[in-house]
Amino acid sequence: MDEMDSPMDSSGGGGQSPPMTPAEARQRALGWLARREHSEQELRRKLARLDCPAPVIDAVAAELVAEGLLSDERFAEMLSRTRFGRGFGPARVRAELRQKGVDEDTIAAYAKLGQAQMLRQAREALKKRFGSLPARDLKGRAQRARFLAYKGFPADVIFRVLDADDGEGCD
Repeated sequence: MDEMDSPMDSSGGGGQSPPMTPAEARQRALGWLARREHSEQELRRKLARLDCPAPVIDAVAAELVAEGLLSDERFAEMLSRTRFGRGFGPARVRAELRQKGVDEDTIAAYAKLGQAQMLRQAREALKKRFGSLPARDLKGRAQRARFLAYKGFPADVIFRVLDADDGEGCD
């Protein structure tokens, strides 16, 4: 029976490798941060998936925050800028920031657009997806409304854009 257990244990399922050291965890974290910004919670989750001990995760995260290498504010700014640039609305950006563990005050500071900017982005997203022709019927209008809602735009912006689309096109 020992012969059968041995190959199964060596296949990697039983936690045979030694726990990750703080230096190894820091090196992994720096590698991820070199590629793109991460939220603190996102970095913690990645280290935990590698079976890094919780005290090591806490120490590495605190050290990186203290050194200014890990910043939820910088992450929120980066994610907001890229998502807005891809045509997503503020609701979608807020939801993604919450999912990544960013606190509400930081979300409020970065996941916002002015009304004019929101209208412009919603029009651009609509034009990119559907072209410059307005919806011909209620089904087309509903399809456009669902698309803009999925992108994270609030209802008042959706209706203003669709009303303008019905009257004068998307420009």
